[in-house]
Amino acid sequence: MKSKIAKKCIICQDTFYPDRRVEKRQTVCPKLKCKLEKKAQSQQQWTDENPGYFKGRYPQLKEQIIRNKKKSKARHQPNCPSAKKGIGNPGKHSISSTGIQDEITINKNKVINQNSIQEELTSRILIINNQSNEIMQLVYKMNQLRINQ
Repeated sequence: MKSKIAKKCIICQDTFYPDRRVEKRQTVCPKLKCKLEKKAQSQQQWTDENPGYFKGRYPQLKEQIIRNKKKSKARHQPNCPSAKKGIGNPGKHSISSTGIQDEITINKNKVINQNSIQEELTSRILIINNQSNEIMQLVYKMNQLRINQ
């Protein structure tokens, strides 16, 4: 619903009627261009007021992510029967987000050969597919044994 009070947009200087729910705070018209400009100004103002907010946060955040993953694995691993037998454990070929993030951080100034990345990803995907097929075969065999008993 529109307000009865007309306002002037601080970006394009056009007259507009703000939404009644936020009429005291709304300073830009409903045009997308004006909204985006206001958003950019607000973000710039915030970063000027908080200059060091993002500096030095990655190492601390990375440690926290690793701790949480270890807790999660410890919490879920005892209940998983395949974890006890080692079934489905990809070992050194597993792809983890922290491993990929580390590679990106290490190689950020190097030119990356896209063909080698594609070949590496293809080989990892093939390995994972083979392992999943082996797991499915084991599950099928276990089901057959249960049916026969």
